[in-house]
Amino acid sequence: MLLSSTIWTVGLHLYSVGLGSRWYAHRCLASQAIREMALGVGRLVCVVIAVPLLYHYGVHSFFVFAFFTTCLTSVLAVYLRKYEQSLRSTVIADENERVL
Repeated sequence: MLLSSTIWTVGLHLYSVGLGSRWYAHRCLASQAIREMALGVGRLVCVVIAVPLLYHYGVHSFFVFAFFTTCLTSVLAVYLRKYEQSLRSTVIADENERVL
């Protein structure tokens, strides 16, 4: 069990690094900095909310909070993907007009 979890952890880390490098390849420094700051703030807010839930209200409320946080993340990911695609099509249309 210990060996398989170690191999799984290393594989997951390498997979995450590969995905991260693909994301960073097409971004400018400002967007990378904003993303990292937003992720840091999000982590701090979740810790401030999740730790009291564990100690004061028990494990059940922590899992409910984790479930709702996961659902919110999924909904935001779908919404932001649609927004990003519409933004890309607008940029491509603007670039085509400049060429013509």
